[in-house]
Amino acid sequence: MTHRVDLYASGANDGTSWVNAFTDLQVAIDAAVNDDQIWVKGYTDPLNNYYYPPSGSNYFNLNGKNLKIFGGFKGTEVNLSQRIFWNQYVSKLGPENNTGRIIVLNGSNATLDGFTISGTTDGAPIVLGGTGKTQLLSNLVITDCKNVDAVTTTEKCIILIEGGNSTVKMFNVAITNNKFPNVDGALIRCLLSNLEMYNVTIAFNNRGLSPIGTAISTYSPLTPATNVLNIYNTIIWQTGGYNNTGNTTGTIKNSLVQSISSIWTPPLTNGGNNLDTNPLFVYPVAPTPPLVPNFNLQPSSPAINQGDVSDYKSNYPYTPAGVYYSDFDVEAKPRFDYEPNTWEELIDMGAYQHISSPSPSPALSIEEIEQLLMQKIEENTTEETDLADVSEEIVIQ
Repeated sequence: MTHRVDLYASGANDGTSWVNAFTDLQVAIDAAVNDDQIWVKGYTDPLNNYYYPPSGSNYFNLNGKNLKIFGGFKGTEVNLSQRIFWNQYVSKLGPENNTGRIIVLNGSNATLDGFTISGTTDGAPIVLGGTGKTQLLSNLVITDCKNVDAVTTTEKCIILIEGGNSTVKMFNVAITNNKFPNVDGALIRCLLSNLEMYNVTIAFNNRGLSPIGTAISTYSPLTPATNVLNIYNTIIWQTGGYNNTGNTTGTIKNSLVQSISSIWTPPLTNGGNNLDTNPLFVYPVAPTPPLVPNFNLQPSSPAINQGDVSDYKSNYPYTPAGVYYSDFDVEAKPRFDYEPNTWEELIDMGAYQHISSPSPSPALSIEEIEQLLMQKIEENTTEETDLADVSEEIVIQ
């Protein structure tokens, strides 16, 4: 079943349609059951249209349910495939009173897709995990969260993955311009759990702090090692290094990671085609207003076309509706570029794809080829007409 949420819906507020949408995301979560979807309307002015947890509840909580929560809807869609998240309609989650957590995604096979998360001043904004559970974060922008006053070490982070041998997968996620404790904290804290990252951009967090801190911290003291950190097609820049407490193993492959050889590998395995050089973002530091930081890649970026398509495609899950959202980057741009001569699919490192070639034309069917041939023959009806000359005028992809 699908439940819809719109801050300004004026109908029955039972979630059955956009007109009758819930106005409170937590109410929709409470009404949903395992395997339901929740569609959340986005807005062209997201700065003034946050989704906040209801007063007194502190944060959105799935309460262990297996739910798929999708943002970025215009508010007219009837199928998930009609959503073009981030194009114009941004769904933004914020914390109550700008403090504490924003969402606890603790359901088995739960998904959070198509949101911007920002605005915290204390506490880990996103909490995931749970014994043996798998969760998906995709097409997210996590920015301008501040968690510098957390009391407990566990909470001194922006993303907390709790124990129990859970697995979190991230696809097309941008984590930028956040602040967390730079001495004993970490941007992502992974406790007795597994983390897989595909086309993630982690950049310019803890700007201005010295030391800058730790990008990812894993804790897995079990022997033999049971927890894994895999990093594919990802950019980690100006955020800090890696802290492995225990026996976490894993691989970094086709990624641009600052200080990779001195901090990250070992303990992680260098899977090849990794870089340690400036990724050349468009505007990593905010220029003169109204321009804002932009973590797209410049045309000369060394990260362009350096990812691995097979690693990305073979691990990206389908949504319940069968929509393959690997086709889009975090801004809903085409996820793949194409080699101009062979139309081979290419993918960049990071959450933002730089598109330099047009998409290939669809292949022609046999019937369409025959029709084009007959049309050309009719246009060249002379005794000297050569079929080979005519066929050269038809480009078959």
